[in-house]
Amino acid sequence: MPKTIITIEPEPDEPARETTWEDDLDHTKFLNHVGEKIKSMPQHSGQTTVGCEKLISYLRKLDRDISKAVQSDDKNVIDEVKAEKYRDIIHNYISQLEEALEILTTKKRGKKVKKKSSLVISKQVVSRIKDGNEIEYFISVADGEDDEQLFKVNIEEPTDKQLEAFLTGEGITKEAGHLVTFVDPFLQSITRLLIRSHVTHGKDMRDVYQQLDDQYSFTAREQLSIHELLLQKGMPTFGDLGRLNEKNPSSVDGKNVEGTTIYRS
Repeated sequence: MPKTIITIEPEPDEPARETTWEDDLDHTKFLNHVGEKIKSMPQHSGQTTVGCEKLISYLRKLDRDISKAVQSDDKNVIDEVKAEKYRDIIHNYISQLEEALEILTTKKRGKKVKKKSSLVISKQVVSRIKDGNEIEYFISVADGEDDEQLFKVNIEEPTDKQLEAFLTGEGITKEAGHLVTFVDPFLQSITRLLIRSHVTHGKDMRDVYQQLDDQYSFTAREQLSIHELLLQKGMPTFGDLGRLNEKNPSSVDGKNVEGTTIYRS
């Protein structure tokens, strides 16, 4: 009788599953996890104490997660600088929400909100063209956040000696925090609206941006400026700055100018 030969085909290997922070505590994926958690913050109206408390609790938990991840990062793969920037963003959100919560709580109790008396002077100078080529400069001064006004200031042209010292670097003491940025009042207003609608009211920034674009018809230069100002303020961008005017650009065609899932200040 002929022998029967039985062969067993080996089962194909399953493709390796990509690790994540949530399921595998992969520290190399932690910063991406934090960025996604910030972008997907719970939405709320900004007009209820419950909504503010919910988001404050969400952000505080995320802040504790950063501490736990850094403390358990034995291989030192988490970028400390990026982690610190995320923490700064989280603390800034919490501060704004706690202030909004205090105001809402005080109103509910029927007490008059005590207005801040300390003046806050912006580090930015805004410019406006008047009567042809004449340029006026203004600086923002606010008593809290409810009473912001623009005051006209004089900008003096540097002397030849000052320009020479600046170009050569001689006799100049470089200190952090003294950079003055000139921002168009229109762009400043748009970015403020975008940030407040997202942080205070929990709205999707992309929806608000589209609504404002439909209303004001941003030029290509204004689109780029708005996205750059958002990045400078530590907010997430939602488009490749080098391809903003392309319709539905592919993320895998190799033509991307920059990565868009990072934050920077």
